Amino acid sequence: MVRILVSLYIIPILLGMSRSTIYCAPTSMGGVDISGNLKLDKRFLVTDSVRIADYPYHELDLKLKSNPSENLSLYTSLKLRLWDQNLASSSADLTEISSNNPYELSLWEAYAELYSFVFDKLDFRIGKQRIAWGTADKINPTDNLNPDDFSDPLNFGEKVPTEAANATYYLSDEYSLQRLYGFRHSSPSCCPGANFPY
Repeated sequence: MVRILVSLYIIPILLGMSRSTIYCAPTSMGGVDISGNLKLDKRFLVTDSVRIADYPYHELDLKLKSNPSENLSLYTSLKLRLWDQNLASSSADLTEISSNNPYELSLWEAYAELYSFVFDKLDFRIGKQRIAWGTADKINPTDNLNPDDFSDPLNFGEKVPTEAANATYYLSDEYSLQRLYGFRHSSPSCCPGANFPY
C-alpha cells in the first residue's frame, strides 16, 4: 500500500507536473446553489536543469444553479484562468495590467432546462451547453458533439460547450430519444497559445 501511494506522488513529479484540485462543497445562497473547484497547476521542464515551465496556470471553475420553479432549472458556469507568470517583455509592457496579471474569464456554460416541456416525458434545454454522449475514459468516439479543448494539450479530453437546443424524450428509464440543433454550423476547437512550451 505504501509503495502505491509513493508512486502516485512520484509519477507526476517525474513527468514535471504538479496539479492540485480543491473542490467546494455545494452551498445555497438566496435560492442559488453555488459550487465549483480550484485547480492549482505548476509544471516543470526537466532538461539539463529543472525550471518552472513558461505556461503554468491556475483555474477557478464557478458553477451556479437555480430552480425558479418545479419545471425550470437555470445553470451557468464561469471559468477564470490565471497565468502564474508575468508576460511583460519590456518596461513599456509593465504599464499594461494584462501583461502583469494575465487572466482569461469565460462564460463556459449557460443554459435553461425545462422539465416535462410539452409532454410528460420531454425535457428541453437551450443555451451554451456540454452535450455528452456515451461513457469512456478520455477517448470516446461517440462523444463528438462538442469540439475539443486543446488550449492545454496536457489536459486531454476536455470539450468546449456550444450553443444548442436539446430535446430529450424518455421512452423508459433506460432508453431515450434525443434531438439536437446547433446554432452554429461549425464550432472551432480551442488551440494552445503561442507561448505554450510543449
